[in-house]
Amino acid sequence: MMSTEIDPQRFGEAVRRIRKIRNLTLQDLAKAMDVSESFLSMVENGVRNLSQPQTNALARVLAVDVWWLGFLGTPPTKKRNEQLGKIAEKLGEVIFKTIAAEEGKRWEKS
Repeated sequence: MMSTEIDPQRFGEAVRRIRKIRNLTLQDLAKAMDVSESFLSMVENGVRNLSQPQTNALARVLAVDVWWLGFLGTPPTKKRNEQLGKIAEKLGEVIFKTIAAEEGKRWEKS
């Protein structure tokens, strides 16, 4: 994982975006992870953190690598967004291309 500290707000935003791309409701994801909807909502809003086992379960259910969740939870920088774009192109998966495009637009606005 990157040495940059993970921002709970960005992590939660990434979880919500991936969940929606995967067409999962908050209820679906919470049930699959064996946590409450309210707890998962707090995670998505950056109020609560997941334990390592919960993070592993989240990655499994969302069908993404745990590393991606950490990477997407770091603050955006030009270099990070370039890396994200390159990785997305290499993997060719829609989820990462979508997120890379969103992150690029966010960087251009700031």
